[in-house]
Amino acid sequence: MPDLPALLTATLLSRLGGAMFTLTIVLYALTRFASPGLAGWLALAAVAPGVVISPVAGALLDRIGPVRSIAVDMAASAALVAVMIIADLSAARGATLFVLVALFSLSSPLSVAGVRTLLPRLVPRYALDRVNALDTAIAAIAEVCGPALAGLLVGFAGPRTALATIAASYTAAAICIIPIRLMPRPAPAAGSLLRQAVQGLHAVIGSPTLRGLAISYGLYQVAWGMLLIAVPVTLAAHLPTAARDLGAGLLWAVAGFGGGIGALLAGHLRTAGRERAVMAAGMIATALAACPLAALFGLTGLLLGLPLAGAWLPVRLTSAC
Repeated sequence: MPDLPALLTATLLSRLGGAMFTLTIVLYALTRFASPGLAGWLALAAVAPGVVISPVAGALLDRIGPVRSIAVDMAASAALVAVMIIADLSAARGATLFVLVALFSLSSPLSVAGVRTLLPRLVPRYALDRVNALDTAIAAIAEVCGPALAGLLVGFAGPRTALATIAASYTAAAICIIPIRLMPRPAPAAGSLLRQAVQGLHAVIGSPTLRGLAISYGLYQVAWGMLLIAVPVTLAAHLPTAARDLGAGLLWAVAGFGGGIGALLAGHLRTAGRERAVMAAGMIATALAACPLAALFGLTGLLLGLPLAGAWLPVRLTSAC
């Protein structure tokens, strides 16, 4: 189908870069500043500003269209990661890095919402389920393989090389977007951008299903984000610095293997009519993988718990969609 391969390729590259970015920035803070506290603040800066601005980003997407929104985010992300590399070369302080990471987060809702908006416009109705399945598979692959690749790159080549790879991934994604035809310009929106954002927020809050998904998915993502910090910090207590970064990459690679098994399971599991039960089961399984398994049994618990958490990720994403 025209434009679809380019969009899916750009989606994979950008999501892979985003999944790599969070762990890379955590390992960078631990390596350069030896500060788990700063690592936590940077992980928060990589997510929180984008969450806060997302209602406004959704309203902006309605005005400029999804193709432009995706292109703006990918170009801005590539540029900001390149600036982080320059800042590292000039020995910038943690506060400077925090500001750059926060700016990086601000544009991320544009591509996340833009892809979800654009996909239904590019395919006929009969192919919508298939393309949604592809989109879900891409999200699952990126979320479990991105940290693995980031850890391996930091462990073998250092955080600067990992950041350069992330910038290249976003640049390639932006190039993939260029051939996609622009959608018809949306009709002029009534009211201000802020008013549109508030109306969209009210629509989510007023829908029990959307409200429940937002709360449960948000809490789940908080837990997953904590894992990205807890794994390298736990390894730091048992391994030297070089082995810690490489060990984090290998552990997330094992989680990626579990995610591959989960993706196969998600492809054959019939979840229609029992999506809530499947999502709840995945969240409970992930909770048990974190505690008591990973929390009480050291490195062995991590080695067993991360694949279990990774295996349930594609199933949960499929059910949520």
